[in-house]
Amino acid sequence: MLFWLFFSKDGVQTVKRILLATFLLTASLSFGQTSLATITGTIADATGAVLVGDAAGWNDPILGLGLSITYRDVRIVSDILKAEGATPDFRPYAEERAERMRRLRLAAEMQAGLDMEFGEEARERRRRYHAGSAADPSLGMHGIAVLAGPEAAPPETFTAAHRARVLGA
Repeated sequence: MLFWLFFSKDGVQTVKRILLATFLLTASLSFGQTSLATITGTIADATGAVLVGDAAGWNDPILGLGLSITYRDVRIVSDILKAEGATPDFRPYAEERAERMRRLRLAAEMQAGLDMEFGEEARERRRRYHAGSAADPSLGMHGIAVLAGPEAAPPETFTAAHRARVLGA
């Protein structure tokens, strides 16, 4: 699913820039080296365009949030367009999205470490996690980030220390 929003009337030049940005994004994704900084840097020259949803950066499908992320992106971009003058400033969107996606990726990494690995070590990890979260509910805060939005969980949920508590690593 790729979404492009156009805000320019220079036609062909904008389309060429968008196609180049999409190609560079796709190439980055293929080699696993993409980040929002890379993407926003790539489209900085594509005046009059902004990427939202999957086109703006990857999301781990284990969470099943692709459409929700896209709706939120569209809402934020729409608010910027309604509030701004002739030249909208999408930097707040890029900054918010970078932090939101960083948090969601960490939550997905923790969830995948609990649910998507097999063997005796993985079984023991799940047992420790469930016993620990019964005693300390803050251990499961990454789940709150997925269900209520990453801003609903405290910032310490998205640290290496919390990840180590959840996964025992």
